[in-house]
Amino acid sequence: MRTYTALIDKIESNLRDSTNTNFSTLEIDEDLVDALWEVAQYLPRERMETFTIESRTGTASSTSSGNLVDATASQFVSGDVGKIVFNNTDKTWAEIVTYTSATTVALSKDIMASGESYEIYNNECTSRFQINIADITDQIGIIKLEYPKGTRRNYDKDGDILTVKVDRVDDSKVATSGTQPNTEVYIWFKVKHKVSQLTDFVGAVDLIAGYSAGDTSMVIDALQSSGTIEADQEFTIAGTRGIYRVTSDATIATNEATVSFYPGLESDVINDVVVTFTQST
Repeated sequence: MRTYTALIDKIESNLRDSTNTNFSTLEIDEDLVDALWEVAQYLPRERMETFTIESRTGTASSTSSGNLVDATASQFVSGDVGKIVFNNTDKTWAEIVTYTSATTVALSKDIMASGESYEIYNNECTSRFQINIADITDQIGIIKLEYPKGTRRNYDKDGDILTVKVDRVDDSKVATSGTQPNTEVYIWFKVKHKVSQLTDFVGAVDLIAGYSAGDTSMVIDALQSSGTIEADQEFTIAGTRGIYRVTSDATIATNEATVSFYPGLESDVINDVVVTFTQST
């Protein structure tokens, strides 16, 4: 597989413009991005992503203006911000705007009172059967969907919202991926190819205290001395399930960078664990 530099040199050679007299490096980079999308239409990569069914239920234990309080279930987490609360009693809706504690979240509207039952749904979703795939920004199509793992399902797609065609889903009880049986949806996407500008593809987690499940940013050291980790660069973390994608360009300085990524960490990560970046595809 050619490196980014070798690929650019090859393109310049084919254009008979190795000195960039007619085509600047920026123009070639922009055309390369378009070419990767076009190639993917005919020969896409395949990548599996996991999503969590959100179907927690409960009953408000007290009345608090603009809040949902459930001291009985005590089931809220910081990742609930942006999710939807449906009041089963009054048939009203609100968005979770602030996480206060395991027992309290602030809502976009004052819809909950003591004794009223509720359900929680994924961001921008209107039922427990739905997931939001808006964060998969490089996908060009869906190959298949399984829920639970190994059972292929049909689905409806409306924009970024997928509705899994099943008769029922259990109360997900917790919001952490993989900790409750039968809450994970597995989707295989067609995605565009990647050209990485990195020259060294291995680093290490750099935080003595480590990072917690759900975190979406971390410091990585033991990298190449300088450069940029570009948005959409994929990487894996030793001992942690899943493929992570950088969400914004991260500058490497003195062999270290602070990297924002999606999805949130699947589990806690300790200091000095190896991080491996995906080479060009």
